[in-house]
Amino acid sequence: VVFTPCEHIPPYDPDSIVPCHYSYDGGFALLSWSPTAGMALKWFRNNFAEDLLPEYWNFASVTMREIDLQFLSRAPAYAPFCQALLLIKKGNPAGACDILEKADAGGDLTLLFFAAVTLAENGRHQAALQKYALFPENSSYHLDVLLNTAELFAETGKLDRALDASEKAYKLAPDLAEAQFCYADKLARNGNYSKIPDIVKLRSSTPFAKRMKELWISGMQQKIKECNWENQREKVRDLCRKLLAVAPGDAVALECLKKLNKMPQ
Repeated sequence: VVFTPCEHIPPYDPDSIVPCHYSYDGGFALLSWSPTAGMALKWFRNNFAEDLLPEYWNFASVTMREIDLQFLSRAPAYAPFCQALLLIKKGNPAGACDILEKADAGGDLTLLFFAAVTLAENGRHQAALQKYALFPENSSYHLDVLLNTAELFAETGKLDRALDASEKAYKLAPDLAEAQFCYADKLARNGNYSKIPDIVKLRSSTPFAKRMKELWISGMQQKIKECNWENQREKVRDLCRKLLAVAPGDAVALECLKKLNKMPQ
């Protein structure tokens, strides 16, 4: 609603359109102003509401209030995505995915990402990959797209593509724990353990800490096994010491040191 202050009642203008109200005494009352709250809201909707739809979607997709989703679905661009959320709320994710597979985000990356994630979470891996393939590389979603597609490729048995996507994600954000874990996991699935210790930075404050530590240990064990013990004794000893500092009692490191100590100097 738009208000404008004035110091006095506007004078009557016979050329203007003014409301005429039937009075209780049988007469009519002409107002010199127009109490058009409804028209003001319509003007606001037609001129500004379109710009607020993305924020409204962000709110409605999190709260999943039915009244918001139903109202937002009046906008054609948001209709299928709101309908999908309503079906999910009613316990019908399969129906929601059927809608999302056919839905056209019209270039709206927020809606496209929602569709891809929802499809992936409900086992529609190929459909999700098709949605992710629509993202431009320069979008703000590029890192998330790489991480998510790496997981999807791995789940569908395309390990080479999973490794490629995870490596790209790691190069974009080498200090991000999620990127480190994703890349290390795909290296392990491809049997390339020895590269993992150079990727993973051990830390305890991430959801991946336990698995990252396991991967790092496996990587260090592989590094030790791949060394030339005759010509790289000091390097092997250093690797063993680093491994034992993280995993005291590690059988591979202890056995290696034992063999090294028995070798002629």
